[in-house]
Amino acid sequence: MKLIFLVHSLRKGGAERLLLELATAEEIIDAKITVISWLDKIDYDEKEYSQINYIPLIKEGEYNWPKSLFSSAIKLKKILKVEKPDCVFLFSHTVMWLAVLAKIKTKYVNLIMGNSQLSKGRGLKRFIYQPIDIIVSKILDLEIVAPTLQLGKSSSRYFLKPKRHINIIPNGIKISETLNKQAKNKRFTISMLGTLSFHKGQHLAIQGLKIILKKNPNVCLKIIGDGTIKRSLIDQVKEYGIEEENINIMGRRKDAFEILSSSDLFWHLSMSEGMPLAIIEAMACGLPILGFNVNGVNELVVDGKNGYLIEYGDLENLANKTLELISENNLRETMSNRSKNDFNEKYTKKKMVMSYKEFLDNLI
Repeated sequence: MKLIFLVHSLRKGGAERLLLELATAEEIIDAKITVISWLDKIDYDEKEYSQINYIPLIKEGEYNWPKSLFSSAIKLKKILKVEKPDCVFLFSHTVMWLAVLAKIKTKYVNLIMGNSQLSKGRGLKRFIYQPIDIIVSKILDLEIVAPTLQLGKSSSRYFLKPKRHINIIPNGIKISETLNKQAKNKRFTISMLGTLSFHKGQHLAIQGLKIILKKNPNVCLKIIGDGTIKRSLIDQVKEYGIEEENINIMGRRKDAFEILSSSDLFWHLSMSEGMPLAIIEAMACGLPILGFNVNGVNELVVDGKNGYLIEYGDLENLANKTLELISENNLRETMSNRSKNDFNEKYTKKKMVMSYKEFLDNLI
């Protein structure tokens, strides 16, 4: 079996990480996998990804919308004619248009990892993009794969696809077995992981931390990731007068798993999600989760079991639940075990890959 994974670029993101995890599982899926990236941009330098068969279409500096769409489609068509794939997986929004312009007859699967791939939040652009996406999905006869029921239903409505074309396969990751051996920090440590943006809510986390420190100064918040609001977050910390020992905006880190594993609690304060890999990673490290009760998050966090769900923006409750978990060691340990067990039962890379193999066997 020959598979093509078509993506806009290999930037840091959930869909891109999923692509790389699947691409390193060729033997289990029993397929030859080629990754075609529209732009020659790779933010991943992990050794396990270095052996992936990778073909970029154009340099990042050559990108010029919409001119690049047509010229890149010609290059893609030539590659697909040589590769003769049994199936093409689409990992981002605009590569659907690239695929339809290439005019190669094969099976197409669109992986929907978040609402951004459904043009939500694009304002007036949605009224332009959605009709085009519906037409493209019909031409390509797309099958849809989504990681959650909520995202599957949204995809069905957006593309006007019958439910029989919507397939639910939860995300999964692989982690080292040594992670849980990491020593805990002296201060009670809360960690966050993800792109720094107002959508992801790190600014709300700093507000919440300020409330907590008034009652318990022996707490540290570690924010892992990079993004457009990094400078704003640093300024916010200075404005609130939070000491360095209580907060660390760490940027991107190769040892992110080790940082999570040495933490006591994980916060996830996004406005909305598909199925956030950051929470799955925290569960793999055995952390209780405090998250806002929004789509995607509430399919991973069971309130009162492996963490708490709180209403979006309720920072007083965020602080109160955090202080409760700081003081209740047994409760925190129970939630920690539930997180780890849920990960092992539902969200391992092996389980995800086997689900994709079964899906492909049925499709092809």
